[in-house]
Amino acid sequence: MNALARLRALWTDRAGAAAPLMASGLAVAALLLTLTLTQVLEHLHKRELQADADLIALIAVRDSDYSVERARAVLRQLEEGETSGKAARLVDDLPLFSVAVKREPQRPKAADALAEALAALHPDEMTPREALDALYRLKGLAAG
Repeated sequence: MNALARLRALWTDRAGAAAPLMASGLAVAALLLTLTLTQVLEHLHKRELQADADLIALIAVRDSDYSVERARAVLRQLEEGETSGKAARLVDDLPLFSVAVKREPQRPKAADALAEALAALHPDEMTPREALDALYRLKGLAAG
């Protein structure tokens, strides 16, 4: 007797006990299959989330080492008072510092010395020879 014939025999059983047992067995089997699939999918989802969290943690550790070293380099240059060239570009590249630190263009020291020497002159009180000597001194200061 093949499987189809056995199923027909159970279905047409006059005692009536086979059909309800088979229906409830199928319902229990479907429920167990659904619960098993749900658990498997939940486990896979947790593994995927954990893998993402591990990747994020590794990236954060890698970037924090870089960020700490970069912050130390900027701090070292700021503490040294160096504000020209490489240090100025380094500080300006950081948004936190570029907003907070507004630097005016630095005037050369020769310009300061020239301005002081010029302010100290009183041309109305000078002889032509003193004026000429002062002019040559100012020219020398400007040349640096």
